[in-house]
Amino acid sequence: MPLFLRLTLPLLLVLGVVGYALSPVVEQLVERWFQHDVELRSQLIFNTMRDNLAALVRNDERRDIEILFKRISEDERVLAMGLCSPEDKLVVTSSGWPALIGCPVASDPAPAAKAAASKPVFRVHRLSGGAVLLSTFPLPGVKEPPGSVLILHDLSFIERRGGDTRLYLAGLLAFVGLVATVVTLLVARFTLRRWVRSMCEMLKPESRDTRQKTAAMAEMGPVVGEIRQLLRDLDMSRSTAEG
Repeated sequence: MPLFLRLTLPLLLVLGVVGYALSPVVEQLVERWFQHDVELRSQLIFNTMRDNLAALVRNDERRDIEILFKRISEDERVLAMGLCSPEDKLVVTSSGWPALIGCPVASDPAPAAKAAASKPVFRVHRLSGGAVLLSTFPLPGVKEPPGSVLILHDLSFIERRGGDTRLYLAGLLAFVGLVATVVTLLVARFTLRRWVRSMCEMLKPESRDTRQKTAAMAEMGPVVGEIRQLLRDLDMSRSTAEG
């Protein structure tokens, strides 16, 4: 087998095992990063429409709320919008709202529950078409307890990008393996040539360049010592066998 393959195949095998072991970790990191990005998008959408939506809810402008939700749902990542009453019932939804998803949790009069209800809540749901992120934002200043706004985002693109990430990781590891193999071969070739040149310099009966010969002896001295020791051991083994 050529030296290049003898160096490349084990290295690629090791990198393949490392890539397979790291693939779930990298995929989880990518999913968390994209999910956090979608959560920020949901927060931005809610902050943009909050005051306008609160005024529409106070005036009970249901038709205008539906138009607002429809316009926001035209975004490629936003699947649907919903409005929950203080009793946690869906009162307004845009087209395409899944029947399996309703208002998150019924109102709880406990102080801790009220404090938690004042913060946005993000939950991932698995539907037949893929994963979705349900973002729930309280709508204060309308009623007490307040209602909530639901924003449903598509997360299926994260799964597709996770597959792309695995391919990129495999390609990167393969590239690193090839580069490491080429560098190793170049270094080994350069080192071997230097050793051969130094050995030839030492074996010359007369060398015009004394400094070069001294440097070669200093560099190859340990190697020559080991070779001599091996030859002595071989001679002793032969003598013992003959005797």
